[in-house]
Amino acid sequence: SEGRLLGIITEFALLAIVIALPQGLLGTPDMHVAGFTTAADALGWFADRSDSMLPQASAYTVPMWGYKLLILAWALWLSFALLRWLPWVWHGFSKDGFWRTQEDDAQ
Repeated sequence: SEGRLLGIITEFALLAIVIALPQGLLGTPDMHVAGFTTAADALGWFADRSDSMLPQASAYTVPMWGYKLLILAWALWLSFALLRWLPWVWHGFSKDGFWRTQEDDAQ
């Protein structure tokens, strides 16, 4: 029963990865930026009037291709890591025989 639960959880995890990777590589991330004349790909700025000097704002950004490159590197690492881990997982999953009955477990 523990092995069956582990198998079901593993299948859901693999399915989640297969569904999430194309969205991460091909989609545009929602950065939750909102404001005056702001859209998904354009950030609108405005300037207030002040009698004194306002602090200067700065932002460090990375181009979208940098984000996509990072997601691709993670996806490649994950796929090769899963291929390395799969024999170890299968060995642990099928240890003492893959098809056991409840009577075998009781002995």
